[in-house]
Amino acid sequence: MCGLWNNDHILEVLVRTLRAEELRLREEQSVHGLDRCAELALHAVLRRGFESQGFGAFRERVYPCAAVPRSRLTERQRCDLVLTRSPALPPLDPDEQQRAAAASAGTLFAHDAPPARSVGCPPEEAFWLELKLVGQFAFSRGVPVPNATYTSELVTGLSADLHKLAADPMILHGAAALVLFNSDVEIADHDVRALRERAARRGPARTFLQDDFEVLDRIGNRVCTVIVVPVR
Repeated sequence: MCGLWNNDHILEVLVRTLRAEELRLREEQSVHGLDRCAELALHAVLRRGFESQGFGAFRERVYPCAAVPRSRLTERQRCDLVLTRSPALPPLDPDEQQRAAAASAGTLFAHDAPPARSVGCPPEEAFWLELKLVGQFAFSRGVPVPNATYTSELVTGLSADLHKLAADPMILHGAAALVLFNSDVEIADHDVRALRERAARRGPARTFLQDDFEVLDRIGNRVCTVIVVPVR
């Protein structure tokens, strides 16, 4: 992506991290598998995976152009995971920088001071990653059952994430990622193909990067498929 980010590498790190977590759960003989993880717990696992590769990985960071009045800062949209080239470079928030500059301008020595600027990564240089977890089989009230909302989760989750990313003009590098659990590869391939065809009907053609690996069958899911769809 303009020489800054490689989508294939993003997919590779996602798959490598998830596979390692699946193997760890097997070795521990855990009752629950990777497909039982809550999305937030999975985000933490993936953050550590990217950090192990030398990236900065920051969870729940605000979208750069999602400015709102100061009294409503907590309502700004947030991205699941924002990647930078180093753990020492957190993504910069333009709105926060503007407020810091305005505060600096009101000081006695404002005319001698350079513009306020934090050390970090400009949003245009970061990689903004939205993540969704969907399973053909899932838990309902603690019981493993076929997921009744599987199709709607599959379709709406990825589409909504791509829309959020594309709507922010300061996000030049990013992707929507889907972690999909199915009973077999054939079903996964069929559903991803249907998802790709639906996306093509709704707008410009998008690149779908895909890889999969086996998971231990605990509730009916036997394969994990990871899809990365770049936003630009």
